[in-house]
Amino acid sequence: MKKLWNFLRSMRFGMVLLVVILAISFVGSIVPQGSEAMWYVQNYPNTHRWIFRLGVDHLFSTWYFVGLVGLLCANLLLCSVVRVGRVRKTVRRQVEEAAAVRETAPLCAEQRALLETHLKTARYHPAEAEGCMVWTKNRLGFYGSFLTHLGILLVFVVGGVVLACSNVRDYTAYPGQDVTLEDGTVLRVEDFHIEDEAGNLDFTSHITVTLPNGAADGPAEIRVNHPHSFRGHKFYQQTYGTCGSITVTDAAGGSDTFTVDEVCFLSEDGVSGVWYEALYPGYVRDEEGNFTLITSTAGAYSDPVYQVLVCGEEGRTPVLAMPGESVEVGGLTFTFNDPISYPGIRVKTLPSAAIGALYGTFVLLIFALWLSFFHIPVAVAVRPEGYAICGAKPTGITLELGAVLGEPYAPRSSSEKEKEESTC
Repeated sequence: MKKLWNFLRSMRFGMVLLVVILAISFVGSIVPQGSEAMWYVQNYPNTHRWIFRLGVDHLFSTWYFVGLVGLLCANLLLCSVVRVGRVRKTVRRQVEEAAAVRETAPLCAEQRALLETHLKTARYHPAEAEGCMVWTKNRLGFYGSFLTHLGILLVFVVGGVVLACSNVRDYTAYPGQDVTLEDGTVLRVEDFHIEDEAGNLDFTSHITVTLPNGAADGPAEIRVNHPHSFRGHKFYQQTYGTCGSITVTDAAGGSDTFTVDEVCFLSEDGVSGVWYEALYPGYVRDEEGNFTLITSTAGAYSDPVYQVLVCGEEGRTPVLAMPGESVEVGGLTFTFNDPISYPGIRVKTLPSAAIGALYGTFVLLIFALWLSFFHIPVAVAVRPEGYAICGAKPTGITLELGAVLGEPYAPRSSSEKEKEESTC
C-alpha cells in the first residue's frame, strides 16, 4: 500500500498522466468538437462509430479525460504543494549547509579581498556562520519547482472553472443580417461560402462584431477549427445550411424578398399563392428528359431546384422551378432567386474575471519556470584559508569566480591540506 501511495505522489506518475492528457488533447484539437452527429458521419465515414463510442465529439467533457485531469491535480497536490514546508526548511538551512563544507579552494589575502568585492558587486547577501562568511544569492529559486507544480495545478483548476462558467449559444446568421446576442453584442456575417475557388470544401465566414459600448472588430475570418476571439467572446464556425429565397412582386411594382428554410405558404389573400415545400441541391436528367432530384450534398448547391405548389382558383399545381424563373398567381409574381448559404455560429462567452484569473495562472507558471531555470540558488562560503561553492548547479558560478580570481576552482579537503603541509 505504501508503494502504491508513493507511486501516486511521484513525479514519474505525474509525467505519465501529463503525456496521456496531452495526447488526448491533441486528438481533440484535430477532431472538431460539438458538431452535429450527421457532420461526423459525412466527414468521418470509416471512424464515426468510434468517435461516438469514445465521445471524441465532446472529448474534453468525457469521464476519462476529467478523471485523468483530476488524478494529475491530485498528483501535483501530493508531490509538491504539500512539500512547501520542506522547501522552506531547505531555504533556512542553506547557510548552515554551506558553512559545513570543508573542501575549499585556497585563497591568498589579495584574492580574498577581490572575491569579497565581486560578491558585493554581484549583490550576494552575506551571513556569518561557524567561523566563516557565507554569501548567498537567488534564494527565491528554491521555490521554483514548488511554484511550477502550483502553476500547473492552478491552470487546470482555473481552466475548469472557466469552462464551467462559460456560456455557449448557437446562432443562425444569414449573410448581410445582424444577430443580437444576449448581452447586446451585435454579430453580422458579411459573407459565407461552403467551397473555395477550386471547389474544395472550405466553410468560411467573415464576421463583424460590435459590442454594446460601440467597440467593433472585423471583418474577421472564422473557419472550422479556426475561431475568432474578441473581448470575452469566441466565435466558432459550427454548422452550415442552405435556404431558398423568393421575391414577391405585386401589380403596383412593390416587392419583398422572403428567406424560406421550412415549409410555408406565401400569399396575399390566404387563398392564392405559392406553397414552398423544399429546395434540392441539384438534379439529374436522363435521355428521355425526366428529372431525378438530388436530395443531399456536402458542398454548395450546384443546380438548385425549388419544389412548390402553385395555389390558384384552378387548384394546386406542382412546379419545379430553377433560380431566375417566375410564376404568376393571384396578381402576384413569385421569382425564385439563387439559394442563400448561411453559417451556424457558435458563440462562447467567458466571464472576464475568470479569464483574468487564467491569465494570472499563466503568468505565475512562466515566473516559476524562470525561477527554476534562470534563478538557481547558490552559496559561497569564504574562510580565511579558502572558499567553497555550494549549489545544485554550480557550473556557472564556478566559471564566474574562476575568471575573477584568475585560476580554476579546485577545492581540497582538510586531509589533503594536512598531507600537503606535512610533506612541505
